[in-house]
Amino acid sequence: MMLNFRDFISESFDSPYPLSGGTTRNFELRDGTTYTANTPDGTLEIQFWEGLKKDWSVDFGINGEYTILLNSPNVFRILATVLSAIKTFIEAHVQTYEKKPELLTLTSYKTKINDPLSKSEEDRRHKVYMRMCERFASKEGYGIRVRSENKYNSLVSTIELRSK
Repeated sequence: MMLNFRDFISESFDSPYPLSGGTTRNFELRDGTTYTANTPDGTLEIQFWEGLKKDWSVDFGINGEYTILLNSPNVFRILATVLSAIKTFIEAHVQTYEKKPELLTLTSYKTKINDPLSKSEEDRRHKVYMRMCERFASKEGYGIRVRSENKYNSLVSTIELRSK
């Protein structure tokens, strides 16, 4: 039986790659936690960095490249793995601090503001990240806010997940 596209996406989001790690380290006076997963595209690394206001930025990439290629056939399983890492991080945070992190942020960059090709790729990436965050937020009790700004000749879009 062949799956329709919606079922394929749902199944992919429900099938993350196995995580390892949860390694905590200090970098430039900031605490961070890293999870990894092996994927057909390479090693996925998901990092959580504590900000000055007890917020946490979430960065992820494959083989040191922090841009997920949207044309990968594994993109939905990769994003499901990022969600799994976020949930695991929240559970660890609750065990340590007896509450969920108040704010998690994911950021995407478009380096060439006036480049239409870059804009379309960034728009696609932002939409995929938004869908991933909406799916997560609705299940985990977080609200979503999006900020966009021009900074250093780049368009920076930040998705904020704030605990309700």
